[in-house]
Amino acid sequence: MVKCALECRFSSLKIKGFTLLELLVALVIASLAISIVVPRFAALIPGVEIRGETQKVSALLRLARSRAIASGEVVVLARIEEPIALEMTNNEDSLYIWPPSIDLEISSSQQTVDAAQEIAFYPNGSSSGGTVTLNSASRSYQLSVDWLSGRVTIDD
Repeated sequence: MVKCALECRFSSLKIKGFTLLELLVALVIASLAISIVVPRFAALIPGVEIRGETQKVSALLRLARSRAIASGEVVVLARIEEPIALEMTNNEDSLYIWPPSIDLEISSSQQTVDAAQEIAFYPNGSSSGGTVTLNSASRSYQLSVDWLSGRVTIDD
């Protein structure tokens, strides 16, 4: 009698919820959807690429200044044409290939005869000074390099 009462009681309860298999299938579908949507979402927002490249150029300028101070030698960040890239010259030459969708111009405060697009950083922390202008179809940014302190600022 007790056995029948327990069986009858549990058989009348309806267990609500999801099985482990159903949860795993839902997680796989959600992760696939997110992995497809998120990279495409960044392309929809105008100005994201140029803002990121502006941050990278700013970091390269600061790195050039730091390398000049640490090595005790002049470090030059220059724009080269083939391929369009930024090149940092010192003991460890480094090259940053530039994306074709963004225009880059470097103008130095100290104009030289060959009018090269470069900014030099000196061991005492100063620089040749100048501006780096980045232009895209949606936005434009300008980075300023102070000649006295070598400080890099981003102007919107």
